[in-house]
Amino acid sequence: MPRFEEALRIAREAKTYVPRCRTIFTVYEMKRPGRDAAELSALADHLTARGIVLEMLARPLPGIYGPTSPGRPT
Repeated sequence: MPRFEEALRIAREAKTYVPRCRTIFTVYEMKRPGRDAAELSALADHLTARGIVLEMLARPLPGIYGPTSPGRPT
């Protein structure tokens, strides 16, 4: 998962440089960020704590996961 880790690093870095801009980390399907809902939730919490929103594009859990949008469809 080197590319995934690199993408996370870039998202965190972008948020550091432009903290007032909304940063969205978009993932196509769940198998990339985690194998189950618990891992997905942990990732969403990790990103939210850093001011980054997680967006899932494919099923079974499409939507935006963040402090004000807990899994709403996009």
